[in-house]
Amino acid sequence: MTLPFDGGISAFFNNLAPDSVRNAIKGSDKSDIINSNYPH
Repeated sequence: MTLPFDGGISAFFNNLAPDSVRNAIKGSDKSDIINSNYPH
């Protein structure tokens, strides 16, 4: 069974995400929180 959003996050990251988002994700570690307002 194929999921409807299979690869959707990767496709968004590679094609549609702003450069600032891509750079923040690439420059972070697995446990980093890159949004200071998270979770509120």
